[in-house]
Amino acid sequence: MIVLHHYAAAPNCGLARLVKLAPARRGEPGYWPRHDADNDGIAANPCLRRTSI
Repeated sequence: MIVLHHYAAAPNCGLARLVKLAPARRGEPGYWPRHDADNDGIAANPCLRRTSI
């Protein structure tokens, strides 16, 4: 079942979160290098938005 979730997470981070595999660390199911934009070893991690005052 994990293998199916891993491949379901492949298209984008939203799907990875939907199948409960995000954020994923390098070597874990759900980790895809293309989802690790900052190359920190964590894929599909939520981004923090800056707000200006």
